[in-house]
Amino acid sequence: MRTLWQDPRYGARILAPRPCVALIAGITIVLYIGAVAYLFGVNGVGLSRALFVSTNQAAEKLKASHSQFVSIKDRAVAAFPKEGERVRIAHNGVRLQALNITHGRNRPIENLGFIIEVEGWKLLHIGDSEATADDFRLNGLKREAIDVAFLPFWYFLNDSGRKAVRDEIQPRHIVLMHIPPPDVNDEYINRRGGWVKALGEIKADFPNAVWFEREMEQKEFR
Repeated sequence: MRTLWQDPRYGARILAPRPCVALIAGITIVLYIGAVAYLFGVNGVGLSRALFVSTNQAAEKLKASHSQFVSIKDRAVAAFPKEGERVRIAHNGVRLQALNITHGRNRPIENLGFIIEVEGWKLLHIGDSEATADDFRLNGLKREAIDVAFLPFWYFLNDSGRKAVRDEIQPRHIVLMHIPPPDVNDEYINRRGGWVKALGEIKADFPNAVWFEREMEQKEFR
């Protein structure tokens, strides 16, 4: 997936003929790197079979900010289930469940988590979340037998976050998200001794965790 992040033209070329992967990429990429271009086409190459699945807020933002929205409106799906409930979507051999996983109890921004099932693998992406163990428990995540969980790094820097991952998600593999570029002076991390120390401690606690450090880096899970 990291490969697709780096060059939209390359990503569009390799995803266009692969609708199953396209759905996953649309979910995990579009909202976080502003890759709306994937839906409208990049240099003439578009994901004509991909879905945009997000919150009502994001769908309205997309509609308001892009004059070509009408061309993809049938592929823009707004979903925001009640807490503990799910919206289920099947598309080109991929099964998707959208979950209401809070962005933060005192924040007005809607956030979705996604469980994606494709080719025998079950992936979890919780978005930009500050959900607690109780929130994960409400959504029954540990019953899902998650193969790969995409989780923000801050869950691994305190006891409550680590416990929530261990007790209520229990993934086979973990991909750390939201790690800023290495040249960013992050006081939050500096207080913990810097990124090398912080990531080393995370790896010691969670040997199944990985992260990306280089452009075009790829990782394989088995």
